[in-house]
Order: sequence, then C-alpha cells, then structure tokens
Amino acid sequence: MKQYITSLIDLLSSIDAVKYADVDWGQMEQENPPVRYPAVLVSLDEINYTDLAHGDQLAEASLTITVAQERLSRSSARAKQASRIAAATIYDTIDAVQNALVHWRPQEIQVQRLTRLSCQRVRQDERGVDVYTVAYRTTWRDHFTDAGKMMAEVGELKISSKRMAGKDSRLQEQQAF
Repeated sequence: MKQYITSLIDLLSSIDAVKYADVDWGQMEQENPPVRYPAVLVSLDEINYTDLAHGDQLAEASLTITVAQERLSRSSARAKQASRIAAATIYDTIDAVQNALVHWRPQEIQVQRLTRLSCQRVRQDERGVDVYTVAYRTTWRDHFTDAGKMMAEVGELKISSKRMAGKDSRLQEQQAF
C-alpha cells in the first residue's frame, strides 16, 4: 500500500491546480493548517479482505480524497462575474482531481482503477476554507510471494503421498501442478 499511496500523491501533486498534496494526517483540523491551497489530502480509510485460493486475498479499499480551497472571493449574485468565477475554483480543482484519477492505475502495482462513489461538502470554516471529500473504492489481489514461490517450486515436481494401511502401500495422490 505504501507504494500505491506514494504513486497516488505523486499523481495528485502533478495536477496544475494543486499546490499541496499529501497523506491526510489531520492537517485541516489544525488552527493554521500547514498546507498551500488548493490542497489535496489522501486517506486510506479501510481495507476489507476476502480469502481466495492458494492463500491469496481479494482486497477492497476505501479511500477519501479531501480537497481544500481558500475562499478569497465573493460568490453572491451581486458580486462581479470575475469574483464569482474565482469563488468557484474549488469545483475546478475537484474536476481536475477526478480527471487525473479516472483512468489512472500505477504501473508497478496490479490494482483496479479508482471508482468514485460520492462527493460531499464537509465544511466552510471561519477561515474561509471550503473543504470537500470525494470517496473512492478500488480492489486488488494480494498474492503472497513466499507461498507463490513455494507453489512454483513444488509445481515442477510430481507430488505423491503414500498411506500405509496394514501391508498395503497405495499411491494416494500423484499430481503435477
């Protein structure tokens, strides 16, 4: 997961509209968040696992992308058009993040593309910072390399086991993987 999150943050930081991208460790909860706006924060919220064959597992992960933007302009109907457009730039940032993620899959990891589930306004705080969260889901298959190497090594051999039943010796299993 470390490689996945690092690749995701690298992608988000490459978006022109984004001035700060990082793992969400509570920056927006601080009195003076140590970020530049617009800021994009990534949180890996939960991973659920389902057992598959050969010790593999199917992982389904929930991620949250938080987008924060200072509101420096007025957005009322009586404000000048340029001010209203500037006040709505958070939506441009949210769209830019989605456009970057819609077909993204890190090359070094076998993982499905992110599926957007929801977008929600969290708050506009007293500092004039709008905060939205966008929920995503992805899946991948965890393959345990030690077991995989063992299976590959054993797969070249014929596996046989003998069961002694009195004086009889019988071949119980002979199988090539």
